[in-house]
Amino acid sequence: CSSDLTQSGHPEEMKILANDLRKCPVPTIAVLGNHDYHIDQVDLLTKILNEARVTVLEESSIILHINNQKVGIAGAKGFGGGFVGACGSDFGEQEMKSFMRHSKNNAKNLERVIKEMDADYKIVLLHYSPTSQTLAGEKKEIYPFLGNYFLAEAVDYGKADICFHGHA
Repeated sequence: CSSDLTQSGHPEEMKILANDLRKCPVPTIAVLGNHDYHIDQVDLLTKILNEARVTVLEESSIILHINNQKVGIAGAKGFGGGFVGACGSDFGEQEMKSFMRHSKNNAKNLERVIKEMDADYKIVLLHYSPTSQTLAGEKKEIYPFLGNYFLAEAVDYGKADICFHGHA
């Protein structure tokens, strides 16, 4: 599962999904999205999913053993910030510096998590996009709010085999 598992972060919304996922016969791994964070109930939403045997990743990973192979899955919500040629910078107002610092720190933590996985295959789950190439059809004016290139660097430097994202 990759992100925006609820419309507005209400626990009742997550309980409906959790009831369906509880029946899933294979391991279920999730990354929460910005909608899930909306009303600041992330700990409760995560608990609801965990009780349904869903692993929620946030700058963390899990290793699955499948057919004598170790499959590592790293996950993070990520954050906005933009892409080369149209991105924010950590210059000027404190709010902008904080926004971009959060983007960079999140990506650095994700990179560390990916690198630390001892796995034959490395998969990354994100909410925000690591590349503008997957944003076709979205208005270019909102690209900085759909993801950032620091995430792509984390995926690349961490040597992930594949990455999936939601959000846009």
